Amino acid sequence: MLRYTYLPVCTLAQEHSYFQRPETASVRFVPTPDTAAQLARAGLLLKATPTGLTVLRALPVPGPGEEPTPLRPLPNFLFPLRFAVQPLGAYFSNFTALPAPSPLPAGPMIYYFQAGAAAPEGELVLTMQQAQLLALTPLTLRVATPADTGPAAEEEIQDLVRRKLLPAGMLHRTATGLNIDLRAWGTGHYQLQRHGQGLLDCYADDQLHALQAWAVLEIDQAALTGRALNIRLMLEARRTRWRYLVRYRPASDPAPATPENPSIKAKPRKGGPTAPVRFAMPKQQPAAPAADVVFESETALALAEQPGYACTLHYTLHGTPMEVALPAAKGEVLCRPAAPATDPPGPAFSEIVVLL
Repeated sequence: MLRYTYLPVCTLAQEHSYFQRPETASVRFVPTPDTAAQLARAGLLLKATPTGLTVLRALPVPGPGEEPTPLRPLPNFLFPLRFAVQPLGAYFSNFTALPAPSPLPAGPMIYYFQAGAAAPEGELVLTMQQAQLLALTPLTLRVATPADTGPAAEEEIQDLVRRKLLPAGMLHRTATGLNIDLRAWGTGHYQLQRHGQGLLDCYADDQLHALQAWAVLEIDQAALTGRALNIRLMLEARRTRWRYLVRYRPASDPAPATPENPSIKAKPRKGGPTAPVRFAMPKQQPAAPAADVVFESETALALAEQPGYACTLHYTLHGTPMEVALPAAKGEVLCRPAAPATDPPGPAFSEIVVLL
């Protein structure tokens, strides 16, 4: 009976500093419909792993006295391999550090990773600093181009994955812009250029499958020419300033007692960070009924599945010192962006409402 052994072609894995166990999965890797069909055509298999998936190729096990079957190069039609990266939870973008575009775009955007070359030792680490944030468009789109004040307009489309210039027939100039038809070329990363200068970087998708994802990972043929490739997506926890909104006047009490000298103290948890954290009242306190008093951390703290600090509220009521344990900021806590007073803007605020 013919037996087979399975060799890895590439492995996709992940780590996230938000979790106590960094290898806890926060996203899943899903092959696009085209990639799934091409993998099946090439006889390659997908195996799910706790942190991602592995692409495998089957080789027959040689019998006694038989020579092992030589490895054949992967077929050209297989590339590029495309995987949608889909968050597993609704709060993923709340606790993950994601570069934000400035200014905010009007249409959908997608993070884009590319493995375009063989990695040393077969290990490729991807971080958010390496991701491009691209406009997500269908394969047929209309682009309003700026007026050309130089020589005659010479727009062209560059396929940045295949590193090829597209035929001029895919561009149709009108009085107000360009009609672009990429259906003959297919899904991918494109750049509209004029006189060699980029006007638009976009990720064009035939059915906008990527709209359901947070990012797209593409693996080029050059990345899989040698040994098996291990790709690890490294994600960092978002850093926010903690903001406590304290409300201590019950609506049913016509003459409530007002706590005096409120303050918040933060104590590092065992095994957590050691840097001291101070909370202070901002100069501009919000008007009721938003909160009676507000405290903000003076520094931004990394969100964590198990927060590194335990906070307590201290105040005096009728001359008696009081101490109340406060909830910590976690990934599920509402994050509000900081006022855009600086460029780039400061960290967001994790808002925690405290009712006394």
